[in-house]
Amino acid sequence: DGFIRNIKDFLYLILEVVLLTQVDKGDSKNILIFNRILLGFMTFGYTVSLLIFFFRIPQVPEFEKFIMSYTEGRLWGWCGNPNTLATMSLFGLFAAFFNIYLRKENLSVLNKLGYGFIIIEALACLTLSQSRSGFVGFAVLVFGAVFFIGIYKNKHIIGSILLALIIGIASVFMLEVYGWGLRQMPSEKLAISVNSNGYFSIQEDGSDGGEVNPSSSDMGLENREIGSDYSNGRFTIWKGGLSVAKENILFGVGQNALNDEVNQKLPKDYVKQSPKIAANMHNIYLQVLATSGIFAFIFFVLQFVNSFWKRRKEIFNDALKCMFFVLIGCMLIINLFDSNIIGFMNLFIAGMFWIYFGYFTSECADNKKVLFLINSLKIGGAETVLRDIVNHFDFQNYDITVRTLFSEGELLDEFSSFIHYSTVLKKPNPLKKAILWRCVKYLPSVIIQYFIHGQYDYAIAFLEGMPTKIVGSLKNTDCKKYCWIHTDLVHNFESETNYHNREQALKCYQGMENIICVSNDCKDKFLQIYPELKDRTIVIYNCLDIERIRMLSDEVVESPFLDKKSSILLCSVGRLVEEKGFLRMLHVIERLKKENVNLQWLLIGDGNQKDILKEYVKKHGLEENVAFLGYQKNPFAYMKLADYYVCSSFVEGFSLTVVEALIVGVAVISTQCTGPNEILSDNCGILCENSEDGLYDTLKVINKKKKELPREKIEKRIAQFRVETVLDSIYKLIGGQ
Repeated sequence: DGFIRNIKDFLYLILEVVLLTQVDKGDSKNILIFNRILLGFMTFGYTVSLLIFFFRIPQVPEFEKFIMSYTEGRLWGWCGNPNTLATMSLFGLFAAFFNIYLRKENLSVLNKLGYGFIIIEALACLTLSQSRSGFVGFAVLVFGAVFFIGIYKNKHIIGSILLALIIGIASVFMLEVYGWGLRQMPSEKLAISVNSNGYFSIQEDGSDGGEVNPSSSDMGLENREIGSDYSNGRFTIWKGGLSVAKENILFGVGQNALNDEVNQKLPKDYVKQSPKIAANMHNIYLQVLATSGIFAFIFFVLQFVNSFWKRRKEIFNDALKCMFFVLIGCMLIINLFDSNIIGFMNLFIAGMFWIYFGYFTSECADNKKVLFLINSLKIGGAETVLRDIVNHFDFQNYDITVRTLFSEGELLDEFSSFIHYSTVLKKPNPLKKAILWRCVKYLPSVIIQYFIHGQYDYAIAFLEGMPTKIVGSLKNTDCKKYCWIHTDLVHNFESETNYHNREQALKCYQGMENIICVSNDCKDKFLQIYPELKDRTIVIYNCLDIERIRMLSDEVVESPFLDKKSSILLCSVGRLVEEKGFLRMLHVIERLKKENVNLQWLLIGDGNQKDILKEYVKKHGLEENVAFLGYQKNPFAYMKLADYYVCSSFVEGFSLTVVEALIVGVAVISTQCTGPNEILSDNCGILCENSEDGLYDTLKVINKKKKELPREKIEKRIAQFRVETVLDSIYKLIGGQ
């Protein structure tokens, strides 16, 4: 039996965690579905309970034992406890109004009649249960609802309090009148009460049906001790529970041992008459303290305190939030006299409580949820910019999640602890990547969207290709979608191969609020392919943490070639891939060496061309001219040592490393391509023809005379790329200001 009870409690806990996880996604459609399902169960419970009251249904002893029938002169119903029935009735009232509120614009007459019927049933069960905690809860619910809606409407505190008191008292009075009227109706039916001998006295059709021992199998009813005090024995149980809690203050006694431990502290006659009396302590806070100890108790209470305190400013901004606050406050008060909100008594009540609590905390959260989706966190321009953007975000107002398709990259550990991180593939390999790429390309959008978990206010694809297609597949109309373009799509169209055709890509981009390009050249190239998107395509420059870069550049590092003062030292940083043009740079160095122009070149980075480049250096005897430094966590210190930074790319979108070089005070030579054209304009650097000969001619000239660049102009240009400047643009974009 103990094992089965543990399994049952474990399943309750799992279900509540699942519900709370779903609620935390903030999707009101899911909440409405859960709400309807549980409301349906509760409505069934109300109906059964009222049939028990109005008709003599329970003829089968086992069924009667399950639902406890109508005892103590009040309705127990199918819950087996009048307080639980009252609590469920309060939830039903709120759940019905909740459905009406969320569907107020499309409620049919049939819907209104259905919800009206549920409200009448819930009120009937509440009044017939004669639960004192239920009546207190109802008074709190009505008072709180009127008070907070009054505050919401007119901000007048004193007037709202007076109005709430008047309506609250009147409502409880009307509830009593309503209950009294209902109790007159079944007078000729079954009624059971407890007489002075402790036996159930049965009356039927106005005649005395005799006395039945409460433990008799004929009745099938549990023996219920009616305490001598107004609390129906609660004070006696609480006293025993406090004693047990004090003796086991750190870790408690556990749920299974609670009954035996508390019973040892209670009067023997009291325990003998009702041995299960301590199983439900009728106080959730004391029950948690006695079963799990002080640490669990503090954690349990702090959940509510923390959630309410963090969202206190949001309470008055919306009537529904006010009602959530009232309902949860109402339930916390009721559970001073009962234990319904963590699954000890009733699964539906516990489930409903956690659904509303989760919905309340997620809906009233100050922070807007922002998702950034990117392929991986390998060193690269887009990845570095993403790190700097999210690490400097306003965490007071935004809840940031970074999600990658592949859990890999040197930047994985460089994100703030305030940022949530998740991934699609935890241990990626070429096969898994190929499968994911095909899934994104060929699966319909209704499936692709599930690569993103959770609900967000803003979803940002921070790279073209797969991230953009996945974000574009989202069907949640409440989520605003954006995408970043970091490359020249005219010359680097590879990322668009994720789409079947141009029309599919266009449809994806049309679902975005804005397409953000990292330079004007990048925007122009994008609009050459998609001219229809001109109105929603804008430019936000990439950003850099300028102070951090300058600080890191002062680090002392050991570097090859520093002893050769007569040579010009060059430096390049980037992925060792074909589009960066590093192979043609080696051709240029070889040509110049044959002409006795001995340049030294520091190449920092890693990539799939590494072996090809190293083999070329070895084959052509360039070991004295080229040094491969691999990936460096701090490339800026090496940049600062150089006379010139060289960008030899065939194609770029922005070229973050060009700006980094300017920040550390190094002159830049770059091929003419998107990004550097804009960054180095107005004499802020040296632009050469995008060819091997262009690089050759430029390097040959600067070997003879080093060019001095205007630092004042460069500093003004750098200021455009500050993190704060770029973040202001992003806040205005996603904030709609």
